[in-house]
Amino acid sequence: MRSRSGFTLLEFLIAAAIFALISVAAFGLLSQIQTSDDISRSAGDQLHRLQRTMTILERDSMQMVQRQVRLGEETPTNQWLRADEGMLESEAMGIAFMRTGWRNPQARLPRAEVQGVGYRLREGKLERLTTLYPDVAANSEPRVTTLMEGLRGFKLRFWTSGKWQEQWLDDGLPQALEVTLDSEDFGLVTRLILLPEALGAGTIGGGPSGDGDGQGGSPQENSSGSGDSRAAGGQQGGSQSSGDNVDDSGGDFGQ
Repeated sequence: MRSRSGFTLLEFLIAAAIFALISVAAFGLLSQIQTSDDISRSAGDQLHRLQRTMTILERDSMQMVQRQVRLGEETPTNQWLRADEGMLESEAMGIAFMRTGWRNPQARLPRAEVQGVGYRLREGKLERLTTLYPDVAANSEPRVTTLMEGLRGFKLRFWTSGKWQEQWLDDGLPQALEVTLDSEDFGLVTRLILLPEALGAGTIGGGPSGDGDGQGGSPQENSSGSGDSRAAGGQQGGSQSSGDNVDDSGGDFGQ
């Protein structure tokens, strides 16, 4: 008669201990992979928002037009571009101007193809303000779209007459615009944008031509940044997003 063999209690305990160790190691590895994937996705989303924000800023700025605008005032302002600390109730720099290129095929919509645009920083968010009409009634509210969060600063500089200016309260338009975002995730990110004035664009509604004869070197040579978006610790690539998903309706900028 054959004797039956089986596992002893000691062998069973050793096998269970080995299985438990393998399970703990596998769970830790899986958790680490999941955490790394979440961090990578979050960083990718933040980079996409940064690229999209810079694309929208560049698109609006390159379509800037020389047009006198009424921003809830009784008479049109003589300035085509306004930019200063605290403007539009911004916690940093604020900027407002008119842009063209707001498509209205065959004039089917009851609006022009010129649109009022503004940017401001509030509560760490970069906001884009838009108007439905170039000349709007007083006390009208703008349409506000949040482009990016987690910002500590928003700075602008303006190239004209061969030098940079920290604010713009003059008539006419500058030749170039330097945009600097201070991001919690990417540090200082700078984009240099050539404006239509540097390309010899015409005016809309008349008025004086923009200041600046381009003497004293190009803005690229004198800028503290570069034409590309650069974050601390690396260079960010350009975005293919056109920014057309931003809602371009709204009212007045306010005072």
